[in-house]
Amino acid sequence: MELPELPKGKKRTEAKIDGRVAQWFFDNHPNPVLLEVKMKGGEVKEHQQRLINTISKERKFKYKFPDGRTRTPLDYIIVPSGLDAVLAVCEGRTCECVINNKKTLTITI
Repeated sequence: MELPELPKGKKRTEAKIDGRVAQWFFDNHPNPVLLEVKMKGGEVKEHQQRLINTISKERKFKYKFPDGRTRTPLDYIIVPSGLDAVLAVCEGRTCECVINNKKTLTITI
């Protein structure tokens, strides 16, 4: 008896690289960062772009972690000023990062 071929799992390339991009900004960027990482050709969803646009203008952020059955690390994260919105689009180990919808920075991770 021959079994049918199982569907292949999704590539987790973005999940493998976003921690490296976050660490680069943690080590090298002077301001707090709201970070969205995409692989080249990946789609920035509407709600993601809307948040990036808002942070780029206001430079502050408040988020309430949902209460529920799962354990959450804390209740809120509040950054009252100086927050940069970063969209990093990566190909391999090179990322083009747009900061506050203006400045572009190329990083290698």
